[in-house]
Amino acid sequence: MRKSILLLIALLTLTVSCSSNDDNNNDSSTLVKLDNTAWSGVFSSTEIKIMTNNTMNWDNEKIQVQFKENNGFKLYGYGKNSQNQWIINSGPYNGTYTYSSTGTIKLNYESGATFNPLNSGTISGSVMTLKVGDNQYKFNQE
Repeated sequence: MRKSILLLIALLTLTVSCSSNDDNNNDSSTLVKLDNTAWSGVFSSTEIKIMTNNTMNWDNEKIQVQFKENNGFKLYGYGKNSQNQWIINSGPYNGTYTYSSTGTIKLNYESGATFNPLNSGTISGSVMTLKVGDNQYKFNQE
C-alpha cells in the first residue's frame, strides 16, 4: 500500500513538472493572433496569449489571458462567474466581458492547471470571438 501511494505521488509530480515546462514554451504554436481590435490595432502572436483548459464543458470551462510585458507573459485574469462574465482584472486590457455560459470566476493562476492554445481569435469593435476546435465563444465588452 505504501509503495502504491509513493508511486502515485511520483507520477503526479512528474505530470505537474511536464505541464509547467510546456506552459513556459513561448513558441508560435502556443500563441494566438487577434486582429481587428478596437483597443490598440492588431495583436500579433508575440503580444497576447489566450488559452483554454482541456475540458470543453460549459460548466467548468476556463479561459486564461496573458499579455506580453518585458519579454514575458503576464497573467491578467481568466475564468467566468454566475453572471456570465469573463474578466481581465488589471493591465492595459482590464475590463469585464459578458458571454453565454456559466461557471466560477478565477482571477489568480491555478498551479498545476494545464491549458491548450486557442485555434483562432478576433476582436471587432466591442466583440471578441474565440474559437477552440468546433466551439466558438463570443465576448461583448461592457
